[in-house]
Order: sequence, then structure tokens, then C-alpha cells
Amino acid sequence: MPSNTPYQYKFGDFCVDPQSNRLIGAEAESTLEPKVMRLLCRFCEHPGQTLSKDELLDAVWGSAHFDDSVVARAVSILRRALGDDRHDPSFIRTVSRQGYQWLPAVRREGPSVAPAPTDGAVNSDIQSPPSAGVPTDAGSPHWRLPVFAAGLVAAVIIFVTAAWSLRSPAPVQPLEAGRPQSIAIMPFDIAQVPEDERYLPESLREEIAIHLTRLAQPRIYLLPQSDVAPGKEFIQARTIGADAVLLGDVSLVNDQLRLNLRLQDSRTSELLWVDMVQSNVSDLMPMRDRVIIALRRQLDMPEPFSLMNSSPTTLTNAQTYQTWLKARWLWRQRSFADLARGHELFSQVVEQAPDHADAHAWWAMSELLQVNYMLESPTVGYPRAAQAARRALSREPDNAYALLAMAQVHLQQDLHLAEAESMARRSVKSAAGLAENRQFLAEVLSMQNKHQEALHWIDSALQIEPYSALLQGVHGILLTTAGQTERAIVVFEELERYTPKFNWHHRYYGYALMRQGRGADAAREMLEASSTAPTGDERRLLIQAIDDSDGQAYWTKLAEQLQPEPLRKTGHHYFLHLETLAASGRLDEAMTWLVPMLKLRSESFLVLRISPALDPLRQREDYRQVLRSMNIPIYSPDS
Repeated sequence: MPSNTPYQYKFGDFCVDPQSNRLIGAEAESTLEPKVMRLLCRFCEHPGQTLSKDELLDAVWGSAHFDDSVVARAVSILRRALGDDRHDPSFIRTVSRQGYQWLPAVRREGPSVAPAPTDGAVNSDIQSPPSAGVPTDAGSPHWRLPVFAAGLVAAVIIFVTAAWSLRSPAPVQPLEAGRPQSIAIMPFDIAQVPEDERYLPESLREEIAIHLTRLAQPRIYLLPQSDVAPGKEFIQARTIGADAVLLGDVSLVNDQLRLNLRLQDSRTSELLWVDMVQSNVSDLMPMRDRVIIALRRQLDMPEPFSLMNSSPTTLTNAQTYQTWLKARWLWRQRSFADLARGHELFSQVVEQAPDHADAHAWWAMSELLQVNYMLESPTVGYPRAAQAARRALSREPDNAYALLAMAQVHLQQDLHLAEAESMARRSVKSAAGLAENRQFLAEVLSMQNKHQEALHWIDSALQIEPYSALLQGVHGILLTTAGQTERAIVVFEELERYTPKFNWHHRYYGYALMRQGRGADAAREMLEASSTAPTGDERRLLIQAIDDSDGQAYWTKLAEQLQPEPLRKTGHHYFLHLETLAASGRLDEAMTWLVPMLKLRSESFLVLRISPALDPLRQREDYRQVLRSMNIPIYSPDS
């Protein structure tokens, strides 16, 4: 069900407008992600029916092989928007081992007549920046975007004055403490861009951020779309310590891309800088450079400034550059279909620009994801990734992404942790503004029992992206691995308060609780991560058994549900079988899963080291011998 369906759906006190991705309730409304809206439309089209996860994957995500955790996440988001209780549902019932059932009756009306939001928002990936010069963080409901008529008129006047001018605008009064020391680049308002072309402004925003991170100052925060609440941009900027906010809105008409930008003080909303640029989509590089140069001048940066198109290895062909932007955007979407398509586009870029270092570097990163998502064999993917990374480094020896790709190859293909650490350190040194390389370095250090240094680097990554739920989760994992369970629990408790409860948060939180000897609390937490968790009376009986057995009933229940083979042969599924069998006392069976898991070189390496459920295995010499044979250090939290 596409989100641009002309119909509206009504049930209870709710009205669903798929064209604007809005869910309108009696007292409030929310703007849903496109996939969540499509899921809701699918439910509305099949009330009373039980829809399997595979069916929903096919209908909404377009790939029957996608990890079904995305369905659980989307259902969780939808339940929160509806105010539904999964244990006593009024809208979405979980049918154990079958899927989900939509409960209320639905009326379909059409065509949709609800006016578009005044802010132009279409989904939660599209955030509307506040009007220039107007504070926006007081008295505004979380999901309702404020409209300030006076500020809007002022903004229009400013933009009309600046429009079509190729000169840098005159700077306005700077911050009292001088030029900004840190800038939060917020998601652009892209409501006026067709959905299939939105990779253009999103990639442009990322390009601007990447180039600005090469400066010593200011510190740049590129906030993901999902982490900024509409109307709360200034609050969010102050929360992460940014003293300025870069906001923008984009329109695309007849291949003309128009970008309105403004830089504002995060404390006072005072307008510091405003600019408008417009170009044909075939001229994105000059458009990008125009913005970067204007910002650099406003920030009083020195003239020597390396732009990508000044390099002899740059993408000089406009179409190739656009292909590269789309490939990188697809890479970040992480669906199976997007990863496969993005990989094809990266290959095209490499063929068209064989001297471009970034093209080879990103193709290497794409190859690694092909392996991690089981789209390609490790024996094929890792050598290809290594070759591409080496080609990038032969053209640009300090290319941060090529170094990061080589670090991952050293870890996952060769199990050479020292070489992986060395490459990761080089990547960090090459690009101080990236959080990914610092996160990877922290994980590799933790695998070598260098726990304090690992915590230093994950803290460093969080200074760059303090809003990142992923980094916060990794922080909690590394604290648990270091034996600092009390701090880890504080991190996970805080994480659950402000971010959706993804499965891995529950699982890793459970590990910390297990390390504290709180078996029942850990099992109840990890029960939330189970896709096959029972409901109703069966769930209540299981929770009672968990409490009576200090959590052991949880593992016994999981062991009863084990299949002879994992549904999907990934390292993660092998690990879950290994963990469940070990925790249930079936140690010999657990050992049969260890070598296959390690051969897949999956992201389960870190989990392998921290799960307390594996403690009985860690006492066995055959377990320790397998790890030694693969050069994996024996876990030691006190080292």
C-alpha cells in the first residue's frame, strides 16, 4: 500500500491521511515514517485478519528476506502513536508465532481531502525548521508543529531579499562569544521534493557536513532525521551542546533544486546568516561548494579549504556524482533491496571514475555490508572489499572510510585484531569528525580486553553524536564488558526513556542485569526482545515462572522453541542458538554452533564476549581452544 494512496481511513477517534503520512487523533496528531504509514494502511485494508511478518515484509518493505525485526520496530512505533498496550491491545494484537491482527473496524473514505500540513511535513523523516528569529521550544506539543505568522512573514522577506543573489550575504550580529564553536545541522524540510528524488537534498546535507567536519572548528553535529522532534530543533541543539543551528528547506521543480538556508543562535533563535542557492540537479557540485564557501566566510575560516572538486581524483562528471550520492543514500537505508541496488550503483561509479578514492572506499564499505547481510559469501566479499580499500588508499593514503573498511576486513576476514586496531586509529586520525571509526576502534579494543581505552573512545564518539541511540547502546555494552555493570544499567535505563525500545537494547540491558545477579529482572527484560514471546495468560504464567526460577524459565522456554536449523543462517541466529543452549545446560549441543558462528565473521563477535549466559561454556577447555585457534582473546573483564 503506497503512502500516496488517495484514500483516508477512519477507526475509533482516529483518521489516517496517507498522502501526508498523518495520523490524526481526537486530541493530537502525529506524523509517521513512510514505512510505518504503509504498515498502518496494510492493517486498515485487512481488519480482523492475522498478517504474518513475511507477508508484511513483502507488502511494506518489498523483500521477503529482510530481517523481520523491522516489522516489530514499526509495530512498536505504531502502537506508541495509537497509545496501544501490547499486553491489552485495542488496535494491534500479537498472534503468537503467526503475526499481527488489526482489531478495530475501519471505514475507508476518499479521495483524501485533509489539507496538507502548514509546515509541509510529509513524514517523520522530514522535519520542519522553525521560522527565522522566532523561538520555538516553549509551549509546543511534541507532535504538533507551531505556526508563527509574524516569523513566517519575516522569513519570506529575508528569503526574497536574498533570492537569486550569487554574492555571499552580509553577516549579521554574531554570537556574543564570537563565531559558533559548534553547529547542529538539522534535517532539511524536503516536503517540496518528490519522494523518489529526496536522496538529492539529503545527500547534499551530508556533503556539506562532511566538508565542514574537516575544519578544526566549529564542531559539526549532523543530526539524523529520526532523532529530531518537529518544533524542537533548538532544544535538541542545546541538549547536545551546539550553540548554533543550521536549518534549511528544499524544493525541486522542473529539475531546479532550490535550497534556503539559515544559521541561528540555538539559545536566542537570533538569525546569524541566511542564504539561498539554486541550480539544476546536474550542477550539484557547484551548489554544494557555493554553500560551503559562504558558510566558511561567515564562520571566519581561513581561505585554504579543500573542496572535493579541487582534487585531481574528484568526480568531475555530474551524472557520476549524482549516481554516487544515490548509492551512498541507499547504503544508509539498510534494507536488502536498497543495499543491493546501492552496490550496483557504487560499481558504476568505480567504473566511471576509477581514480576517485572515495568511490573505491565506499564500494569497499558496501561490500562489507553485502557480507554482513548475507547477500554475498565471505570468501568473495572480504577479498573484494580489501582490494577496493587498497585502491582507494593508493590514491588517497589517509582516506578515512578506506582505512575503516580495511580495519573491518582485518577483523572479520583475518581475525587480526592488532591490525584492525592500527587501521582504525589511522582512520580516527584522518577524520576527527567521524563517530563510526571511533566506535569501531572502541569495539576492537574491548575485544582485546583493553576496556578502559575502549571506554575512552566510545565516550569520544558520543561527543560527536551524543544523540545516537546506537552509540549509547554500544556504550552500555562496553561498560558491561568492562565489569562496570552499575554504570551500564544507568546508561540502559536512560536509553529506554528517550529512544524506541529496540530488541538489542533489551538484550544488552539484560546482560548487565545478569552480571549483577538479577536473573529474573534480566529475563523479563530480554523477554521484550523475543519475537516469539507469548501473550495473554501464557505470558503471565511464563513471567511467574521466571520470577520463581530466578530467570531460568526464560531460557528453558527458548530452548523448547529451537528449530533444527536457524530460519536464516546468519551469525546472529547461530549465536542465539549457542546462547540459549548454553544457558539451558546443553553445553555439548551449544559447542556445535560455535565454529559455524565464528566462520560467518558476523557482528556477533562483541556479543559473544559479553553474554553471561555463556559463562558455563567459558569454563570448558574445548571452548577456549576454539577461540585460541582463531586468535580470539579469552574474555577477561578485569584486564
